[in-house]
Amino acid sequence: MSNCLTRPRQSKLGWRVLLSVTAGLVGQSSALSLPQSDEIPSDRRRPENPFTVTGSAPLPVLQNKLRGREGFVGGDGAYSIVLSPHKTLWLFGDSFIGKLTADGKRKDCKMVRNTVAVDDPSRASSSPIFYNQSPAFFRLNDGNFYWPGDGAMLNGKLYLTMHETEVAPKQQPPFQFNPLTDNLIIVQNPLAEPSTWKIRTFKFNNRSSNRQIGTACLLDGDYFYMYVANSAVRMGIFRNPTALCRLKKSDLEAGRMDRLQWLAEGKWQDQAAFLDTLFDDGTSEMTVTKVQGLPGFFAFYLPFGNKALMMRHAEHPEGPWSKPVVAHKLPQVPRDIFFYSAKAHPQYTTGKGEIGLTYCSNSSVFSRVINDSKLYFPEAVKIKIAPAK
Repeated sequence: MSNCLTRPRQSKLGWRVLLSVTAGLVGQSSALSLPQSDEIPSDRRRPENPFTVTGSAPLPVLQNKLRGREGFVGGDGAYSIVLSPHKTLWLFGDSFIGKLTADGKRKDCKMVRNTVAVDDPSRASSSPIFYNQSPAFFRLNDGNFYWPGDGAMLNGKLYLTMHETEVAPKQQPPFQFNPLTDNLIIVQNPLAEPSTWKIRTFKFNNRSSNRQIGTACLLDGDYFYMYVANSAVRMGIFRNPTALCRLKKSDLEAGRMDRLQWLAEGKWQDQAAFLDTLFDDGTSEMTVTKVQGLPGFFAFYLPFGNKALMMRHAEHPEGPWSKPVVAHKLPQVPRDIFFYSAKAHPQYTTGKGEIGLTYCSNSSVFSRVINDSKLYFPEAVKIKIAPAK
């Protein structure tokens, strides 16, 4: 077991989509100007966002659930999936398992590749039950490992996208990993205790370094939609276009993953060529969801290098997606600290136009992460959305 005084070998520790590059760039120049989402040329042709954020505040009811003193003491990812009205599944990526000292330092900890927790969002006082298995909750037998994507429940079964990754010890830290492909994990009995889950796995056999499937997932109408980070056409480190694929629900339940359709050249096709870009400033982690009392769909995400969580709106899963508006401004922090991994959690708010969001903080200085437990925990906020005037 690591004593948390040295960086875990071959661990990304939350660096996704070259996020540590941001810390390096910011450390080189305090005058660095990062492009904002509304400066993207293609956005000038998009419809105005019909909604605006009228308020943003901490969400302690969720924040307190995610911060523990022992066991799970830090992790990123933080996807949440509703299993039933009283049961939500949380999925975390690389996670610290250990203790927090009274002065907020991590102690006697190890890191696992992924972990899960189950919580009752209807009870403010409840604490999530974590399943911190080593080396990971979801495992591979060939030395590779999973980082979690999004998923959804359908007719009593749970469908989870997982990003299969291999260790690459010859590469420069912290980039000692290679994305390989994306898998769909099917949990046959998701309402049972996670340690008793019965699981089947399908490989998409894509090259996830080019197209990462499952950045967000959505059930709508007859289809299961999976949003895609289309890195194959990335335009520099600040542009990571979001694309879309889908499966009929009937094909999903029948295991017909070969019937995957891609939105390309303005129509749904069987081949993943010339994919349509839903918006340019996408990311490898996001949420597309409904918001209580409001029409259409909302995308919440944190563009690479941006200083705020962003929100877009569309009437349909494939768009057209509106111009972005700021959902939550990020705090001013030292140069080595950066933010990423924005997600939405609508089950943790009840008011019309309200929704809970999380994002993760991290540092390029490993000792700061160990000695400051405010870092590498999801930060929870609640925003209020209303029609734009």
